[in-house]
Amino acid sequence: MWRFRKLVFVGLCTAAFNAECTHASFADEPADAAPADSTVAAPASKPLNAAQVEALILELDSNQYLTRERATQSLFQAGAAALDPLLAAANGDRPEPADRSVWILRKLADTDDHVVALAALDRLVQLKNRPAVVQEAALARAHFYETACREKLAKLGAELTVIETVLPEHGLIRLVQINISDWTGTNEDLKCLADLSDHRFFRIDGAAADNDTAKIFENMENLALIQLVNTRVTLSAVDAIKERRPKAVVYVKNRALLGIVGATNPRGVLVSDPRAGLGAANAGIVAGDIITHIDGEAVKDFDRLTARVAQFEPGKVIDVTLFRGEEKLTKKVTLSDWATQPQP
Repeated sequence: MWRFRKLVFVGLCTAAFNAECTHASFADEPADAAPADSTVAAPASKPLNAAQVEALILELDSNQYLTRERATQSLFQAGAAALDPLLAAANGDRPEPADRSVWILRKLADTDDHVVALAALDRLVQLKNRPAVVQEAALARAHFYETACREKLAKLGAELTVIETVLPEHGLIRLVQINISDWTGTNEDLKCLADLSDHRFFRIDGAAADNDTAKIFENMENLALIQLVNTRVTLSAVDAIKERRPKAVVYVKNRALLGIVGATNPRGVLVSDPRAGLGAANAGIVAGDIITHIDGEAVKDFDRLTARVAQFEPGKVIDVTLFRGEEKLTKKVTLSDWATQPQP
């Protein structure tokens, strides 16, 4: 579960990383390096204090090859105690210590001790000027957390899958889908989703999801999209996410359907396409209208419009306030039902 056999963290100067290797004397792996397709055994326990670790870091730049080799192996054996000094050395300006430190971190990231492996991955994603290493480490870390969260949620009736799809604004993305329709757990159990911070796109489906579930996503700095489908999430939770992550798209979809294609406008939501036969078009809303209020509540953006509509049931008649040019109008809209629409 915790192993990254296919992600190759043990060879500093493999073909994928040749452009980032800077020091010829360390171009070949040490003789005891594990094969690229195997997991490295956890380092033998060898407790070292901070002063000893720092001394070994200095020895990585020794003019004696055997001294550098001994220091490299000792730092690997030090495990977690050496991680932060190794990161500092890897981001330093001395080529030999930098290359060797990256090599050790990658080897630690491929050990069968998942605590040490994850901690090493956390350092690898902080490397400077080594984008290929960073990208591969980020993918490995994402896979690590995906696997752990998937297995945990599966025991409680949820299904976590990651699919590749295309969004017009983002191109090819990896979408994390969590179906909790048969959920037997709690929001505390769902907090493993917070560990998926390397992901940006999410979809939660199921009535077990509520405002506490939505709160998990408030602190995801890289959040680009959260779709909340058939949930009990309210407008206040959407407001909280938007306040913390204003660039993220928060889309709420229950059963009620207004029936427009639109976009956020400084005054509200600009209607670009009222779909024929659905609530908005039936009530006389046309392209170019700007919706400002739903049942008397201001609509700040398209996200808030979807969240507000999702609080109603199909067949509910609501007041939609809009501007058509400078004319202010209120339309009585009977909400349509998503269940009657063709599914993609």
